[in-house]
Amino acid sequence: MRAWRCLQRWLGGREHSTARSGGGGGVGANGARAAPHAEALAAIVRRRRAARSFDPDKPVPGDVLRECLALSARAPSGFNLQPYRVVVVQDAYVRKELAYSMLGGNIRRVLRAPVNVVFLADLEPWRLLDRVVDLERETGKTEMELAALRSDASFFVGWRGASASRDQDAEPAAAAKAAFNTIFRGHDEELGRLGGAAQTAEMGLKRGLMQALSHITQTPTINSSAEAWAFKSSMLAAQNFMLAMAAHGYDTSPMEGFDARRVKEALSVPEDRFSVPLIISAGVADDGIVTDAEDSKDNASPRFPFEEVFCADSFDFPMYRRAPPANKDMENRK
Repeated sequence: MRAWRCLQRWLGGREHSTARSGGGGGVGANGARAAPHAEALAAIVRRRRAARSFDPDKPVPGDVLRECLALSARAPSGFNLQPYRVVVVQDAYVRKELAYSMLGGNIRRVLRAPVNVVFLADLEPWRLLDRVVDLERETGKTEMELAALRSDASFFVGWRGASASRDQDAEPAAAAKAAFNTIFRGHDEELGRLGGAAQTAEMGLKRGLMQALSHITQTPTINSSAEAWAFKSSMLAAQNFMLAMAAHGYDTSPMEGFDARRVKEALSVPEDRFSVPLIISAGVADDGIVTDAEDSKDNASPRFPFEEVFCADSFDFPMYRRAPPANKDMENRK
């Protein structure tokens, strides 16, 4: 496997590279320190693709699966709340139940894949806040830092767990955050009965106020819903999982074509608390597309031109993968 060979070459050459440079890593042509594992990462990223079908007779070893799941949990999340849960489907009966929730070609993918990983976004991340505070306390965080974490996180994820404002926060945005936390903190029971409607109203009020204050000072951007906030963290974890599987030589297929209500019913997922952003089938592809060959990039799905996607310092100025075609472009921009 190309990615694994790249990693082996890095490990084998690391001692020599370190001895030459006097430290970890090498030095690039421009004098900047180069990350010695960049080649391996690039090979892994290029190897990952959405497989169309899987070989049901080639399972994913349990130790490999657990390692890839553990790496998915290393993805960053806002305030380290990790607002997701993951259901790993390997049982044949449950696999069929899950397949009946899928649409189109995704039915075949789920039925043939030895592993199907269902990512669930937690729509009530405030429930996780106390546990995260305790975990952070164990790492040596001060009570002042923990109070700041609780206050800031409460503002983004909902009224539950909100604490008093920080003394050092005197700017308008911080004052508004403290006011919201104080108002909603005192009415947990009443707001809890309203469920999602209360949270939607809360988010709307916060978003409107922050947009107004943005003309005066920097303010946090409030997501349109708790679902949107939790989806972002869930997708980061999902990407980690797919790259980890690719590093071990296995294929994946991320899918959005499914009936979320049926998915939650098949897996006994609490209806109101979780949403389903993504399902990933994993295993060994049998669709005939080569991924381990040196020229596997020829099989990659097309992407928009580099300069069409990436901008240099301003939305209206393209960043070129290589040097700009002419210096006058920058002059014209000025």
